[in-house]
Amino acid sequence: MEVRHAVAADADAIADAHVEAWRVAYAHVVPAELLEDPAFRSSRVAGWRRRLVDGVRPDGWDRDDEIFAGLVDGRVVGFGHVGRAHGGGGDPRDQQRIGEVYGFYVHPDAWGSGVADASADAVWSVLADFGNIASWNGGVKASHSTSDESGGVGASRHCDLAPVGQLEETIVEWAPAERMVVRIDSAKRLPIREALVHFDLRPVDGATDRTEVTITYRYDTKLGVLGAATGPVLDRQLSSGFEGFLDDLGDAAKLAAV
Repeated sequence: MEVRHAVAADADAIADAHVEAWRVAYAHVVPAELLEDPAFRSSRVAGWRRRLVDGVRPDGWDRDDEIFAGLVDGRVVGFGHVGRAHGGGGDPRDQQRIGEVYGFYVHPDAWGSGVADASADAVWSVLADFGNIASWNGGVKASHSTSDESGGVGASRHCDLAPVGQLEETIVEWAPAERMVVRIDSAKRLPIREALVHFDLRPVDGATDRTEVTITYRYDTKLGVLGAATGPVLDRQLSSGFEGFLDDLGDAAKLAAV
């Protein structure tokens, strides 16, 4: 990912990332009617245009704040907004020497994406060895198939996670070297009731030895309102876990290509 200072032309893309990240990350906390209201998007677009195009900061904003844009393949997919710490008591001088991250959001399309230095076929061969994920994924302590099928729609597996937790998973979509969709049927010692995880593969700029892997997911939590409140924390944990997954997948795919 390329990171640079945001410019006026980034305003609409930053607003889009802001809106879509909220719609996914806070779906279990913020009412759907608010997130899907056209006014929610239009207010974000107007706000970012005022800040980046017109240079207008709302009352209370740090006049020396900075906004950074994150780009993947030239497309703005996220932003970071930083400045002096807001007030809240204590030594006023702290506001001059302590910074604060006001916002940090990435468009869901770019969540859990990475590039493997291997062909799509090599990456697929690793993913398709469904029951043996523990042989290459450091986030899984042990795994085994729980179905007669080792791959394809209907294949299932059990995973013992590191450090804790267990998953029962089933493949529900299978397009070799292109896409796999895995359903999490049950999870122990985790706040997830069920989920769908999509793995999408595509060659980078037509190259045969570099593959972009994108992971997107949707989940339902346990424990009703209490579980829903854990959504933002769980999203951060999942994103961090998928980063490690992608690193391990890339390493395993390079070995498979040898």
